Amino acid sequence: MAHKATIGYCITATKRKAFNWDDGFIPAAQEAGYNVIPYDATDLDVPVDIVIAKLTDFTIKAETDPECRQLIERFREFERRKKAVLIDPVESQISVSNRLEACRKISEFNLNPDVWENPRFCLVESPEELHSKMQAARLEFPVMIKSVVACATKASHEMGIVFNNEQLEKHIRYPSIIQSYFNHDGILYKISAIGSDISQGIDRSIRNLSLDEEPIWFDSQKMSEILDLHPHTSDQPLPLEPLQEATDQIQKVMGLSLFGFDVIRNSATGKLALIDINFFPSYRRIPDIFPRLVQFFNKKLGLD
Repeated sequence: MAHKATIGYCITATKRKAFNWDDGFIPAAQEAGYNVIPYDATDLDVPVDIVIAKLTDFTIKAETDPECRQLIERFREFERRKKAVLIDPVESQISVSNRLEACRKISEFNLNPDVWENPRFCLVESPEELHSKMQAARLEFPVMIKSVVACATKASHEMGIVFNNEQLEKHIRYPSIIQSYFNHDGILYKISAIGSDISQGIDRSIRNLSLDEEPIWFDSQKMSEILDLHPHTSDQPLPLEPLQEATDQIQKVMGLSLFGFDVIRNSATGKLALIDINFFPSYRRIPDIFPRLVQFFNKKLGLD
């Protein structure tokens, strides 16, 4: 039987296992008539119609690892020469891998100011510029300290919250992103987007904090010790309209089509804040993710 199209993929074994790519998605795509093959852009003559390449796992390593750098360059060449669709563009994935670039892109979003209030931020690269950068960005305590790298490394998940200048000067490592911290009643909204199709879930998050706290350090993937197990508001989902607004801006400004983003509600103002974006998340809250992803490929190729 002839295949209707070929899907290529460049995804690490760890990600494939976590997503159940081999045993879940590939059979679903094959049943829908697709040919699914591994593809790393080594041979641009291999016939593929659409490729999903999770390059965020390689972009940071590309600075020091020649093989990762060559992989990124091969997909840049793929974009220049092939007519096939790449999910998602190389530069879009690079921008979401760099926390500073992601913050800058988010600041460009055209979001309703009556609904959205995104955190202020600055990049600090040395002690000499610490306070001037803080002042220029109009940052007030408490603030978060984050690495510039946003994914794929242990350091990218290590974060701190400090409550005064003394703590900040003692604990910051350069370079770092300093970002406003909003109390948010212990609730984090996890949004997943497959194109314009969005879903949301709710996670516990950090408890509300006061200015007389000691510094808090945590791994964003292991937060059990600082979670608020008794959040102060009901577990009601957010209204769809502002989430669709944010989704549209991520697609327009950042060029992403498979992504997740985190939202909190500032307990002081009631406004929403978009605090993180990642490419090709786990989609673990979507039970029918495989047929929905197949439908996404159908739309991208005009086969729906």
